[in-house]
Formats: sequence, C-alpha cells, structure tokens
Amino acid sequence: MAFEPENLMKASTEVFWYIDDCKVPDDIRPFYAVDNIKSALNKNGYCGRLTITVYGDYESQKNTFKVLRYAGVDIVNRPAGNKDERVAEIIVDVFSWAMNRLGESNLMIISEDFSGVSAFVRAIQKLHYARRCNILLAQPQFASGPILNVIGNQWLWTSLAAGGDPEPKSRYRSPLT
Repeated sequence: MAFEPENLMKASTEVFWYIDDCKVPDDIRPFYAVDNIKSALNKNGYCGRLTITVYGDYESQKNTFKVLRYAGVDIVNRPAGNKDERVAEIIVDVFSWAMNRLGESNLMIISEDFSGVSAFVRAIQKLHYARRCNILLAQPQFASGPILNVIGNQWLWTSLAAGGDPEPKSRYRSPLT
C-alpha cells in the first residue's frame, strides 16, 4: 500500500520503545536519545504530533526512566518477560492505539527483532493494510522476511539513538521483496 508522502509528513507518529531490548547507548544520555529520535523522524519527513512510550523494568533502570519522564516520554513499567509475552504485549498495545486513530499514521517500534515471530508479522501487516499505518522499525539488527513488504523505513537502533537516518532499503531488502 502506497502512502501519500504529504499525508505522512502531517500524520501523527506513535513510538513504542522496549528499552530492555534497546537500551540507551552508553555514550548518549537518555534525554539526548529522545531528542535524537525526534530529530531523526523530523528530518526524514515525519513532522506530525509525536508520542513516545517506553516499556521496561523500572526497577532496573530507575535513573534512566526518571530522565525519560522529564523529557516528556510516557513510561510503562513492564518487567522483562519472555519473548512471547512481550510480543503479545506489543500486539495488544499497538492495536489499542490503532483502533483510536483515523486516517494515516506512523507507527515506530523500537525493540529486538520480532520479524521471525509470525503473530507479530501478521499483526503488523494488518495494521499496515487495514488501519493505514506506515510501519517504522528500529532494532539492533535488520528485520527480515515478509515483514519487509510493509516497512516504510528501518533504522539500526544505534543509528536512531544518535539521530541518524534510516538504512537504504537496498541494504536490508532483497530484490524480490
């Protein structure tokens, strides 16, 4: 599904960040990581309203969470669970958000690579096609497989945390996707 670039520029962007999977890099302060995410999205044309929600184990990262809350980020205390539990949480939270949206929107998920989890891939595909969500990913490594057909842009987490650009699609897509 092709999205109109001018609509995406104005559309809201919701970021779901699983900080236990993608910690703030040691050489970047948490406040600057948030600014860098905002800057990277803005310079790549995602200029609408931005909301960032961070999920993670509050007890293990109290200082980071305090700084992130001060930076205007919503915090959800979710102790690290197994991968299946976290995928289920992502799906429920993202669909709850998507059901309250009208029109095109941008959805960014910052987490470990779930592209091999079929329930996650199906959920992302449904959001893309049925709810008109432009999917953005940031992960420690590139996603692979069928999810690539619905991704608008993909960042390596360390690049996004530093305010970098998304990777060219030719770097993570095969000619057949």
